[in-house]
Amino acid sequence: MPSPNSPSTQATTITSTTQSTYNTLITALHPLSPLVLELDILPSTYPSHIHLSASSLALPKTLLIPLYLHARQILFTHLSHPETGDRSNNNNHNKEVAWKATTVILLWDPNHITAANIRKRWIRDLADKENGTGLVGITENGYGRGEVRAAVQQELRFLESLLTSPLKKHTKAPTLWAQRGWVVGTFWDDVVALYKDEGEEAGILWAVKRFWDGELGVVMRAGERHPRNYYAWQYARVLFGLVQGNLIGEDVVEGLERVKGWCFLHPRDISGWGFLMFLVHVVVEQGVNEEVRRVVRETREWVRKYEWKGESVEWFLKGVESLRIER
Repeated sequence: MPSPNSPSTQATTITSTTQSTYNTLITALHPLSPLVLELDILPSTYPSHIHLSASSLALPKTLLIPLYLHARQILFTHLSHPETGDRSNNNNHNKEVAWKATTVILLWDPNHITAANIRKRWIRDLADKENGTGLVGITENGYGRGEVRAAVQQELRFLESLLTSPLKKHTKAPTLWAQRGWVVGTFWDDVVALYKDEGEEAGILWAVKRFWDGELGVVMRAGERHPRNYYAWQYARVLFGLVQGNLIGEDVVEGLERVKGWCFLHPRDISGWGFLMFLVHVVVEQGVNEEVRRVVRETREWVRKYEWKGESVEWFLKGVESLRIER
């Protein structure tokens, strides 16, 4: 017989207060206009309620655990009743309830792969409905491209909230970074469209630059939250492969300068210096050696000024020397 305090027992004894608090949390995490929230899990000594403002949300661990168990029960109840070709709006509603439950699950467990996959399936189903190729089909309340784009934006904003907030495990969670890479790679046209101003005629180049600048900012903030954040900087490498064809040399040099400044503020972070070296190789391939020489010169001046002896900086300078482009 299970203990009264076991997770399985807690998950099936949801009080009306817990349900009300759960509904409040779900509403806060799914604003009508997707936005980035600063999320935090507070110590158990804090009052047991949700602390919510316009741009931040925090709740104590003792409150989040029962909400997580409730969300987990919702998700696995949904998974235990697989679809049977039901085209009803009720089936769509059940999917949406399960999708929303995954936000609470990932807030507690950032590497919950099942929750991440449910979120993938949610966006894919919206796209399938729009294309008329999904199992559910388009109903009179079916989704169009605007809904797909809104779901993509919601996912990017939610992931940014998790990846840049002061949460111990989230900023370096491989599942979350892989999820962000999947969204960007799978729905590239929709992602770029989100960065185009309405009626803008500058085209895709300007939209991609805005996107690249924003994503580089996300990576840097995550790197500040969790030093040596290999997963964040690896995402930046993968992302660069997607945007490179739509960036001009000036854009790459600008990124090089931003990363250099970040590395000067975090000189012990080998992951940041590693990405700076990655961009140095890109700039060298483009034949803009003068910019690399400038970065090396400024780095050496910085080392002399602060008498810095860190291994990460030394590794970077030795790596650039091997390219033999200083003269």
